Amino acid sequence: MHCRFCSVAPTQTVKSLTPVATALLQYVVFRSRLTTQALLTLIPVTGGVAIATVSELSFHAGGFIAALTSCFLTGLKFVLSASVLGGSIKLDSINLLFYMAPPAVLMLLPVAALVEGGRLAVWLSDPARVPVDFVYVVLSGVVSFALNVMLFIVLKATSSVTVTVAGNLKTVAVIALSVAIFRNPFTVFNALGCLVAIGGCMWYGLLPKKWATMGTLEDSAPSQRLTAVELKPAMGDSSEAMLSAAGVGIGRADAGDSNGGLPTVAPQAR
Repeated sequence: MHCRFCSVAPTQTVKSLTPVATALLQYVVFRSRLTTQALLTLIPVTGGVAIATVSELSFHAGGFIAALTSCFLTGLKFVLSASVLGGSIKLDSINLLFYMAPPAVLMLLPVAALVEGGRLAVWLSDPARVPVDFVYVVLSGVVSFALNVMLFIVLKATSSVTVTVAGNLKTVAVIALSVAIFRNPFTVFNALGCLVAIGGCMWYGLLPKKWATMGTLEDSAPSQRLTAVELKPAMGDSSEAMLSAAGVGIGRADAGDSNGGLPTVAPQAR
């Protein structure tokens, strides 16, 4: 929709912020935080693409808002998809696409009828164009299906931020292909932006550790679990002594406990 208000260049400039938006959403939703070095790599990754795609100074408020909304929705899609692929559900890419496609169609049909209804009527009024254009539509659907399957496979193997960083690298590849195929003008700023973006992507890829903390949806909610230290004042010393006499001991929970911070109950040696 943002392309209805402004050209591709300013749209791609705004969408270059997708890795930053994804990292922010990853922290808000799952309390997952990138390392300082990984955050620094996002500066050349996003800044390089922004420099490479800036070819005009035109600005449209509607197009800017639509592109920025698309940026955050794309990040949210990757964050939630990664949780479904690698969380407790552990869907594979085909099943995830199977469950995502029908609701997407139902949501997009009213929007398509509202936005493209007039153009669809004009297209259907020309019978000679329908078969050829229908083949293009089917091919586009096949390519989109393959793209989403590959995208979810990569997302399951890496992370949401890594996929968006690779998406910015894809923008650089698109610029290079447009110059080679369509002979589009290529300025010094475009070349500089491409080099900066490629360097930022390589820097991000070479980092041995990208995440300082990797949380889950449960970690983002307030915890109601009680540790043994919190239970002891409520139980009292006499209650603990009674448990010891019965042959049961209450272990102390620490940060490295594999029981997730829950009080451990184990029989004591007699």
